[in-house]
Amino acid sequence: MKKLLLCGVVAAGCCLSSAAQSKINNAGQVQIDQFNRLQQELALASPQRAAALAKNVTVYVTLAPGASIADLEDYGVTVLDTTSDMAIVSLPITEVEALAEEDFVKNIDFGYQAAPFMDQARQLSFMAGVHDGTAEGLDKAYKGNGVYVSLYDTGLDPNHINFTDASGKSRVKAVYLVNNGTPSPYETPETVALFTTDDRTQSHGTHVLGTITGRAGINGNYAYSEGASTKLAEGAIPYYGVAPEADILVGCGSFDDASINAGIGAIVDKAKSEGRPVIVNLSLGHNRGSHDPRETVNRYLDSRAQDAIIVVAAGNEGGSQMSFEREFTRATSVRTSIVPTSTNQKAYVMYTAEFWNNSSTSFTAQAVLFNKTTKKVVFTRDITGKSGSMTINTNTDALIADNFESGTSFSIRWGVDGSTDRFNIYMYNISQSKNGNLVFGIIINGDNGMRINGYCDAFDGYSESEVRFANQTGWAGSITGTDVGSINGMACGYNTVSVGAWVSRTNVPQLSGGKVTINAGEGVGSIANFSSYGKSGDGRQLPIVCAPGAQIISSVSRYWTDSSKLSESTWSAKATSGNNTYPWYYMQGTSMATPFVSGALALWLEACPGMRGKEAQDIIAATSTKDSFVTAAQADRWGAGKINVLAGLKKAIELSASVKSTLADNADKNLIVAPLGGKQYEVSCVGVDNLTCALYNLQGSLALTAGSEGDTVNLDASSLQPGIYVLSVNAAGQNLSRKLVIK
Repeated sequence: MKKLLLCGVVAAGCCLSSAAQSKINNAGQVQIDQFNRLQQELALASPQRAAALAKNVTVYVTLAPGASIADLEDYGVTVLDTTSDMAIVSLPITEVEALAEEDFVKNIDFGYQAAPFMDQARQLSFMAGVHDGTAEGLDKAYKGNGVYVSLYDTGLDPNHINFTDASGKSRVKAVYLVNNGTPSPYETPETVALFTTDDRTQSHGTHVLGTITGRAGINGNYAYSEGASTKLAEGAIPYYGVAPEADILVGCGSFDDASINAGIGAIVDKAKSEGRPVIVNLSLGHNRGSHDPRETVNRYLDSRAQDAIIVVAAGNEGGSQMSFEREFTRATSVRTSIVPTSTNQKAYVMYTAEFWNNSSTSFTAQAVLFNKTTKKVVFTRDITGKSGSMTINTNTDALIADNFESGTSFSIRWGVDGSTDRFNIYMYNISQSKNGNLVFGIIINGDNGMRINGYCDAFDGYSESEVRFANQTGWAGSITGTDVGSINGMACGYNTVSVGAWVSRTNVPQLSGGKVTINAGEGVGSIANFSSYGKSGDGRQLPIVCAPGAQIISSVSRYWTDSSKLSESTWSAKATSGNNTYPWYYMQGTSMATPFVSGALALWLEACPGMRGKEAQDIIAATSTKDSFVTAAQADRWGAGKINVLAGLKKAIELSASVKSTLADNADKNLIVAPLGGKQYEVSCVGVDNLTCALYNLQGSLALTAGSEGDTVNLDASSLQPGIYVLSVNAAGQNLSRKLVIK
């Protein structure tokens, strides 16, 4: 995933009891193994340094049936966030084994390290007439009013002018800075104004947020394309977001799975406490794990999606040979090597390689070294049994020491994963070849009926190269990986909306008067060549939908442009307010397509505040555009096709709480709904007698009725639970509606 690595090098496993082993996922067991080895080595040289390694880790705990969060709290761990039967907890890595032994714990998942993925788009996605309400079938403008849009990301500048309203007031209502699973809230205008950025060297989050909800009508200098030429102008900057008037919640900080979910939890809880619908954008992820909806991180997101719509990037591994799938129709074997994608076969690489069965049935394998010169396997270690571990390194094996640099280590764990009930082999490998002669590989022995999926993923920032599955000349039966399983491992939940990217522009105008030309596909309208796709662990084809994601112009962090010394002449636009100059720049990736969909869903959520992920998926399936690009080759990369904002909005209006023919909030300006306090409301429509009112919940059930012979109705909602309702008013035969938040 062309990503930043934000993960520690310490990974671990120890001498666990069989019960504890079965409860801790293989990624976590490897981390504990490596931690213990480091401690043993350091203890001889420096007991103080060994003790300093024992810092806290943040993990997911799934509770056993009948257990509760109180059991965790009584045990003494720090509970950071909870949903359903899962909790995110912080505890010393040395205590994970003991926690796993407790009867109230079903399994413990260490999660994985995620990373960020990275004017014409609106037009090509059928948005004309949505923001001003002039499109056929609309009676009002839709800009995201009443909806919270949010994200978890990095490089955020929440005080960019792009996130203000027309009066210059910030629309950012809260920032949650998460460090190792613990959110620090900034929830007042004063504290938000004092927040600078989580990372001055990044701008991913500022760009993503601008695509979702950048404000329209900001005056400044901008460049635009006219035919093959670049033109310069002053006036309203045209590079604004899809939901330009939505309110904003921001999460940022640590990028491990658990911290991301803790940030999402803080965001969703705030929106829920205010009775506000919320979109959560995740332009981030990884290629690790089972890609199964039952995996803890996906189940956690699905649980949170009961109170929000969560939109996740598909990933940027289109074209990467980082996956394979083998369905066995008889007992046979498959073999492959894991090598750098770099032409430098001596590159230092740090990566994971994982091999998942479709069931809990174990399979056998051999970890091997293949000699590219002699065309022979020269080293073999058997992987057998229902669970186990091994470490191969320069200290224990002479062949490794002769052919690889010091520090090379192949750590391997295998067993049944507690969250998905699937057998898997997990490898965490660090290597650097001295001569490029030997390559590490695996032989997997499968039985009839097995489906084995393999994934490899390098740690960007530590590894000098990405990695891939490769066949080796002379090694009979070895295979090359493909990109057909490249879908983001965090995008495989049942209720999340995964997003791929297509090409909406091939060049970017700059304030210098020049342009940058980059064609990320087969021209405008085609799938972006980097856009990931594939099947989830339960066989669903992903992504759900595609949106513009190539050469997207949006706001970027001024801290980043300063840090990177990015010249103003390369920007696409700028605006000045007070002493600050705010930049706009281009990025590409499914990271940029995802916020486009998040913005579209914010408009749909404005029309239908009770909509959730499943309903959004249904609307997307019914309304997305299937043009010649979508129906041509590689149709499995598109999902439902290209998101159609207007057609989807009309469906959302129809869906809205089963109140048929809902008119716009401004269809009759004489209708007034005034809160009187204590769940009491006054509904009036000047000049109209015989008003009747009906209050519906978001499932479409009638909750309350009231009427009056005059033009005013007193509505007593004290018997109703807090939440969002739809008020339907019949005024002289005309049906009007309002969303009503009862607190």
